[in-house]
Amino acid sequence: MTAEPVGRPVDPGRDPAAIRDMLPPGDRADFARFYAEALEAARLTWSLQPVEEMLEQWRRIAILSASRGHAEAMEHGRRVLAGDDVPVYPADLEALGRGDVPASWPTR
Repeated sequence: MTAEPVGRPVDPGRDPAAIRDMLPPGDRADFARFYAEALEAARLTWSLQPVEEMLEQWRRIAILSASRGHAEAMEHGRRVLAGDDVPVYPADLEALGRGDVPASWPTR
């Protein structure tokens, strides 16, 4: 049995190494490529804005990727898009925005 994280994942802040370490291994090469491109853009423009924007985008990806159930949700989505016969559940986006999860949805 493995422990599930409680609450929200830890925010890695703006530290590139912390963001990279929080990402799933399969996303780390893309992160490194985007980081190198942002650093080059910053060097050419004398502005850190490209780096700050890139780190913010990847910080959000890292937090979402570390969220409980993210990997399962991504796999489920891949299967739906591939046309596999998998159960789908209608979503009330307003309720989800409030953090309400329908009682009919499966729980872990």
